[in-house]
Amino acid sequence: MDYDESQHRTYEAGRRLSPATVALWMDVLGEFLPGERAARLTILDLGCGTGRFSVPLAGHFGAHVVGVEPSGEMRRKAEANATHPRVMYLEGYAEEIPCEDASCDAAFMSQAVHHFGSIPDACRELYRVLRPDATVFVRNCFRDRLNAIPWYDFFPAAKEIDNRRLPDVDELTRTFASAGFERVALRAVVQELDPSLRALHERLKLRSLSTFELMTEEQITDGLEALKQAALAEREPKPVREAIDLLVFRRGELKWPD
Repeated sequence: MDYDESQHRTYEAGRRLSPATVALWMDVLGEFLPGERAARLTILDLGCGTGRFSVPLAGHFGAHVVGVEPSGEMRRKAEANATHPRVMYLEGYAEEIPCEDASCDAAFMSQAVHHFGSIPDACRELYRVLRPDATVFVRNCFRDRLNAIPWYDFFPAAKEIDNRRLPDVDELTRTFASAGFERVALRAVVQELDPSLRALHERLKLRSLSTFELMTEEQITDGLEALKQAALAEREPKPVREAIDLLVFRRGELKWPD
């Protein structure tokens, strides 16, 4: 997915999370990164995009954060709009992380793993740059766990596309295990996406989801119209919630041959 082509233009507005939702995620991560330890950490935000989690990671945990992002346009937005004295942004790929060996204490990846050119190579790189016993957070949707994504109701083609392109949990677990990582936890985190269907429509019409890049114009416009009609019929707006998975790994002591 080439975020430099168009996605960078609407990503910040279309993928914005409320402060309460960001705080929810920081609290969940904090269960695996106790505060007294986290303040001494360097956290790798791999595929950081516009830095929507980089700054909260630094602020919440008092950690140093290295945001790595291949898209120049996304990275420039992060550097302009998501600044923090303990956050730095670097150009790089999951398969070629611009960090020294054993230089990071944790890695965070949000909706990024399915964009990697090679997940096995990315796992090897993560093993290289992480210290022993480091924690890896994979915040993502998985093809075997897509039943709690509400906007699929209006865009059935999107669910079919994501079923083809997203990894499943067991597949990803085996790949990480082969690179020396042990699975620690799998949790579905229910977050508020928008306060109403009307707000969801305003968000999705920005087309900031990468899945939309793989849909036909007819599939997108039909879905937006269906969502618009549902929003107009909503007499008592209710929050739109979705479940996003958090897969947690711990780096072991696997030794690679010379």
